[in-house]
Formats: sequence, C-alpha cells, structure tokens
Amino acid sequence: MIFQYPDPSHTDAGVPQLRVEVDGNRRIMTVRACGEIDLATADLLDAGVAYGLRSRPARLVVQMAQVTFFSAAGLRALMIAHNVAAESEVDLVLDKPSTSVRTVLELSRTCGIFRVEQRPAPAARPGIAQGRSER
Repeated sequence: MIFQYPDPSHTDAGVPQLRVEVDGNRRIMTVRACGEIDLATADLLDAGVAYGLRSRPARLVVQMAQVTFFSAAGLRALMIAHNVAAESEVDLVLDKPSTSVRTVLELSRTCGIFRVEQRPAPAARPGIAQGRSER
C-alpha cells in the first residue's frame, strides 16, 4: 500500500512531499517514509502505521532513513504509533532514522522511548586501502 502527498500529478514548488510505503507479512510489516514529515503530511505516517498494524504483525519496522524534514507533528505521529503498537503487543522499531529525525528525538528527549536500529556501513575489504588503490 502506498500513501502519498501531494497527489503525484501535483507538482507545486514549496509543497512538502511525503511518500509512505507499507508492505510485509504477518511476522514483519515495514513502513518506509520518504520526504518531509510535518503538519501537512504527518497524517500519512499515521495512516501507514495504522495500515501496518492492522494485520497485528509481531514486529513493525518504520524505516526513516529518507526523511528529509521532521517536525513535532512527526514526533506526535511516532508517539501515537508507539502507544498503539504497545497496546497491540507489537514490537515497534525505528530503522535508520535520518539526522532530522534523530535531532528531534534528541531535543525532545524521547530517544529512550523508541527502539532504534542502525545497520552499520559495510566494512572495507581487507587489503584494500580506503580512497586509493594499492600498487
């Protein structure tokens, strides 16, 4: 399921854009957010999370690496998601939150509420120098 704002046929400059994709199975549902989460778009995150929770998965992963702007409205949406997931006994995980998301979580002192997963960048192969070739 895909939730998008504004409608793809709308290309007004200055209008925040957000795309939320939801897919998965009974075990793990994934909600991918890409774009700006603010007062105009936070409802899409709410809708995506609600859709993901509908099947009562064991785990709901909210991928936020491609969130370019994150406001208090986005934080509110995440807090609601956290509470609903807890009531439904679903493990909610924030996957790779962007700098924008992390900043708001840190400033609001809500980091400890969420379980955050960061996948490390792949390590360089042994014997290969970083940024230059060996001869």
